Amino acid sequence: MLWMLIAALLNSKILAKNIEIVIYSGETIKSRDDILQNVMTKFRIQIPEAQQEQIVFCKIYSRRYLDGSLYPFLTMLFQAIASILVTVECLLRVCPDVYIDTMGVPYAYPLAKHVAGCQVMAYVHYPIISSDMLNKVRQQRPSFNNDSRISASVTVSSVKLFYYHIMSALFSWAGHSVDLAFVNSSWTEGHMRNMWHSSVSARRQLLREKGTSSSRGNPCQQLLLKVYPPCNTSHLQTYPLHMAGDAAAAAAAADLMHMRKRMILSVGQFRPEKDHSLQLRALAELLKKDSAKYEDVRLVLLGSSRNEGDEAIIRDLKTLAKALKVENNVDFVVNAPFDRYIFSLENFIELFSLLTEVYIYMQIGKPSSRGKCRNSHNVE
Repeated sequence: MLWMLIAALLNSKILAKNIEIVIYSGETIKSRDDILQNVMTKFRIQIPEAQQEQIVFCKIYSRRYLDGSLYPFLTMLFQAIASILVTVECLLRVCPDVYIDTMGVPYAYPLAKHVAGCQVMAYVHYPIISSDMLNKVRQQRPSFNNDSRISASVTVSSVKLFYYHIMSALFSWAGHSVDLAFVNSSWTEGHMRNMWHSSVSARRQLLREKGTSSSRGNPCQQLLLKVYPPCNTSHLQTYPLHMAGDAAAAAAAADLMHMRKRMILSVGQFRPEKDHSLQLRALAELLKKDSAKYEDVRLVLLGSSRNEGDEAIIRDLKTLAKALKVENNVDFVVNAPFDRYIFSLENFIELFSLLTEVYIYMQIGKPSSRGKCRNSHNVE
């Protein structure tokens, strides 16, 4: 989303000549040419050379304090405090006219809005806290963010629910400082409208008082706008698709299917909510059902690893695969180059997702551009 937004701004006939785009980064900043080349390689997004000078990278040294692994308890609270400290550094280094958050640091919005005087925009991938999280704790249901040791205790669950309600109230209050927010799916939109209901209502009233809400096409009428994650699939569409109406093409397609491996492709970062362990158990059940029939079926877990926490998840998954005796039918493809992903799209039989509380549009868009089908939960 970040680089598609930057490309759109630089392609705007109205804004392109008068803007400078500052990107706050906690990573070791390479040269601008290296970064933009990496963007082209990974996302196939080309920033015209004449406009590259308008992009500035700003190193943020406090970024490391946003890492959740630093806070084994009260993680959300400490990350909220850390996000405010990081935002202070960002604003002291470069104070923009428009502050756009694509990372998810909502508790810092009032600082950017009321102290620094910025217009605040947000692109929300996943709400920091949602009604689903509250319901899980209330119903004492264990999950990746509700440890079984906590869910087993009524007293501890009650304390955690109180803590969540406080963080939820602060999250809703922070929403009052947002001028315009975009969400990436209907699922996220529903939760954000629920969490920011009072904030959205207050902002609408303010717009009405200013006489702007009656203007047609004003994006602030709704304040929460749904923008599905943009995927550049133009390069994928250059591959030929076999048309059923052509006998020769149909024969070629049949040969391709015969050559294609019986591969189940699962794409996603190695994070707890992806539930890769359930996929391994599903494969184990399949092989147990008829090992001879499905012995050549392979489950390819293709995704990225961001840090040591993700690496620990991968190690645990490999251990589980051995325990389930499916290690010979599972491939872990970690931080693979883009071409490896394209190769997988060309060869899989089935692609699926076990996500129930997150968007899946990017996983749908790219396979669809190659004429492939996939299975996943209905998250709408």
